[in-house]
Amino acid sequence: MTLAHRGERGTSNLSRRVRKLEARFTGITGLVARSDEWFAFWGDRIDRLIAGEAPERIGRIPREVIDQIRNQARTEAQ
Repeated sequence: MTLAHRGERGTSNLSRRVRKLEARFTGITGLVARSDEWFAFWGDRIDRLIAGEAPERIGRIPREVIDQIRNQARTEAQ
């Protein structure tokens, strides 16, 4: 096993462990990150943003939510 391969495996292992720990904690919303309820919460916020609500009132949309929207769009396009 090369050093580069070992580093990639270690990084993915670390990412998986961090996600597992994050899932145990709730955010400001009181929802567990990456849960169905959490995605629904952010989906509602995005709908409000599209409807014209001020971005400052919406907050920062997590990257995971944006990734999920992109993946859904790709799946629907296929």
